[in-house]
Amino acid sequence: MITSVNLAEVATQLLREAFTPDEVRTLLPEMPLSVIPVEEKLAYQAAPYDNYTRKFGLSLGDRVCLAAGWATGYTVLTADKTWKKINLDNVTIKLIR
Repeated sequence: MITSVNLAEVATQLLREAFTPDEVRTLLPEMPLSVIPVEEKLAYQAAPYDNYTRKFGLSLGDRVCLAAGWATGYTVLTADKTWKKINLDNVTIKLIR
């Protein structure tokens, strides 16, 4: 699963890596991911995470990802080692490398 905000971040990075918009629109839907729309519930859950995560340099997209983990109960996967320092109630974080 991926949030719509995080999908936008992935698409942006692909464009920075010289993929065309058409290539991005073709490539990403082929990935076996369900997209979680970011609606009010996630927005209000992500907002207060800023007070805790700002010191670790987390972005809005990062906080939305954490809020999605909270909302779904799924483990949040990240390659960012800084996230090892984060301890939020009801959010499980796993480093993938």
